[in-house]
Amino acid sequence: MPFESAIISPPRKYLRDAFVLRLREAYGLTLQLSSTYEEVAESASDAELRESGARRIQVLHEQVRRLADVFGMLHEAPRASHCRGMRGILDEVRAAIDDETSDPLSRDARLVAGCRRAVHYEIASYRTLRDWGRSLGMTRALPLFEQTLVEDCDADLTMASLAAAKPCPMQPPGHP
Repeated sequence: MPFESAIISPPRKYLRDAFVLRLREAYGLTLQLSSTYEEVAESASDAELRESGARRIQVLHEQVRRLADVFGMLHEAPRASHCRGMRGILDEVRAAIDDETSDPLSRDARLVAGCRRAVHYEIASYRTLRDWGRSLGMTRALPLFEQTLVEDCDADLTMASLAAAKPCPMQPPGHP
């Protein structure tokens, strides 16, 4: 039996309430990410990482706009709520940014790892919103969530590529 079918959906009103709460959280975490990616783009020593961060900022701004559209479909004003999970991940990214004792390769590796963790959190959030939106019959919102998921999966692939392209500074040369 698939995992999804084992979940018992709450009554529609409660699901809508939970959806709005998670939508506010997604709005907040996307705003948090945008701010952090600005710092990543400024502090990374690797040109590809800086460029990736700059591109990601533009994508995140578009994601914020799409979330505002979903709020409109619900006749709700866009409102961000604090996401403690993302905050913890982004605190680690900022710690890497602020660490002036690390060599640039180590700092960049920590930035890439933190960005990947953040995008995985995003993917989980948007998959939940997409699935709950489907359960609520929000057919106009589904393509918006799907577009965001495509962008977030692309961001993960970009970070994976950056991580694989540079040897980890903790490994000796030739180590797999």
